[in-house]
Amino acid sequence: MSKDIIFITVPKLDPNMPIVGPALLKSQLRENGFSSVYMDFNIYLYNQMEDCRELWWGDEHPCWLDLDLLIEDYGTKLKEPTFSFAKDVLKHNPKWIGITQFSTTSQAPSILLIKAFKELGYKGKFVLGGPSCMLFHSETPIIKMVDHVIYGEAEESLIELLEGKTSGPGIDTKNFKQLQNLDKYPFPDYTDLRLKEYSSNGSVLYMASSRGCVRNCTFCDIHAMAPKFKFRSGKLMAKEVMHQSLRHPTVNVMRWADSLFNGAMKEFHIFLDEIINYKEEGMLREDMQFAGQCIVRPKRQCPPWYFEKMAKAGILSQDLGIESGSESVRDHMDKKFSNEDLDHYVEMSYRYKLGITALMMVGYPTETEKDFQETLNFFTKHQKHKDVFHTVILGGTFIFMPHAPVWHMQEELNIKYNQRNDWYNENSTFDERMQRRERLKEHVNELGFKMPMDVHSKVIKKYFKKNNKVKISKSYNEFWGYSGKSLEIEPKRL
Repeated sequence: MSKDIIFITVPKLDPNMPIVGPALLKSQLRENGFSSVYMDFNIYLYNQMEDCRELWWGDEHPCWLDLDLLIEDYGTKLKEPTFSFAKDVLKHNPKWIGITQFSTTSQAPSILLIKAFKELGYKGKFVLGGPSCMLFHSETPIIKMVDHVIYGEAEESLIELLEGKTSGPGIDTKNFKQLQNLDKYPFPDYTDLRLKEYSSNGSVLYMASSRGCVRNCTFCDIHAMAPKFKFRSGKLMAKEVMHQSLRHPTVNVMRWADSLFNGAMKEFHIFLDEIINYKEEGMLREDMQFAGQCIVRPKRQCPPWYFEKMAKAGILSQDLGIESGSESVRDHMDKKFSNEDLDHYVEMSYRYKLGITALMMVGYPTETEKDFQETLNFFTKHQKHKDVFHTVILGGTFIFMPHAPVWHMQEELNIKYNQRNDWYNENSTFDERMQRRERLKEHVNELGFKMPMDVHSKVIKKYFKKNNKVKISKSYNEFWGYSGKSLEIEPKRL
């Protein structure tokens, strides 16, 4: 029987669990009379290419970001599983194939997959959607290979497209309408997927309680996708946890897919109270835990009982956007928390055994050597609390994202560009930022903090050092997929 649409997710994604977007859309389409199947090309490749697992380690592997590099280094190993997966998709005889563009790594594997579909004779239509579409511009290769692009949230616009409308908010235009009432949409449906195939063995699942963010951090582009912060009710979120735990008994960790789980504090407290009540009444397994990104709030908003409640409900890990140990740097970022707030948050988390994943950023444009030293000092100061840090993630060094507020501050930050188009100012050059990152990594390791496998240094040595053998003419910013060209209101379509 023909399906209306097949949703496909592509690398590079966390192999521990499937992302939530296609599962949300599957439920929404079913309620509106459309059939769909959610298929995960990311986990399929991960399991088929066991000798190439480095592609999924640590930071973004450069081969996912550059089609030529991907084909050159892994083309022979990718061909068979790509065509095998494409054949499985076509068994459903889909009218549409929808491919999620979750990040800048999505485009190269998507192009390989689309080429495979066309070579196998697929005559249906292609549609792209997801956060990374906001970075598309008139020279983006993949938009010439597909029929339509959905920008912004797809719950309403995708239905309109499937009904035959080829224009309207979000359909081939970055002028989209943000959803206003998230409570009206059904729970995500993951039943098409074999959760045991994921590296968590089916123990972790995503849920989404909000869109957007209550903060407006200068380096972040979340507001391009969700201009206003919208959230679901705490009671409904607790019911979703119950729903998924009954449908998927292997799941014992629910992970927020949000930018922050403590954005709407009133609803977050309601959620915690409901979960505690479910557990006390024996309605929810006692070992159900929760993890996700959150913000450091001012000390006055986070008394000890707040952390105690989170612990009682089962908060396992908090991904904290600490970014820098320097108050001055964080002030320019508009992070809105002091060193005193941060110290309190770490100490309370340690007391109540609430794990922390520290998200750090090296090389913000205002970061001086003195500021960087304060970041080193932060970890030295909290070495006694290192056991509460599940991991410290450094990511790359600072990148100018075109939809982030700081993109428009370059003149006041005295930003200049070298011959390869890498930015610099009086506070740091490209090489100095890379050196700071290495120094921070060595310092954190020496103090005994846990860190994930780091491939960033290898990437820099292979692709960005002078006189390298690989021909990379792009700047560091452009290589990771960020270009000012994406500020076009609408990519020109052919």
